[in-house]
Amino acid sequence: MAKEKWAQKVKLKEGKLKEIGWPSGSAIASSIRSGKVDYATAIRRLNFIANMGNKKARAIIVRLQREFKDRKKND
Repeated sequence: MAKEKWAQKVKLKEGKLKEIGWPSGSAIASSIRSGKVDYATAIRRLNFIANMGNKKARAIIVRLQREFKDRKKND
């Protein structure tokens, strides 16, 4: 029997995801650029979703890391 991931037991409120622009990668990048959400917060939330097995979240993380690589070093 497959072991359940720890993240499947934790509930992340939908409002928290919509705040960063989920599910659109461009909306999340726009939120970061405008200062609505900081880079670290967006990555943490996306990482949580990716740990639950969401491949789209993992792809958005990679995109954001490429786009904001300078900001990553400063945060």
